[in-house]
Amino acid sequence: MKERKTKKERFETVAAKRVDKIITFMRLLRKCSNKVSYEFSPDQIEFMFNEMEQELEETKNCFLKEPKKDKFSFDKMKK
Repeated sequence: MKERKTKKERFETVAAKRVDKIITFMRLLRKCSNKVSYEFSPDQIEFMFNEMEQELEETKNCFLKEPKKDKFSFDKMKK
């Protein structure tokens, strides 16, 4: 019978595969920088990277956030 993987082992397996896919797609995107084949504006590049950076930051925050323990209070509104 197969031994069950721990949560840590499952995370390492799944996360490694997904990070590899992301890196592969980033390398593919890099090929779009070839000005012989493509034309783009600085605004398009800025927009594209802002979107990717925002998504990366949101994803990172999902891993780093701690469970919310505070109860609702209007006192926070005053800050």
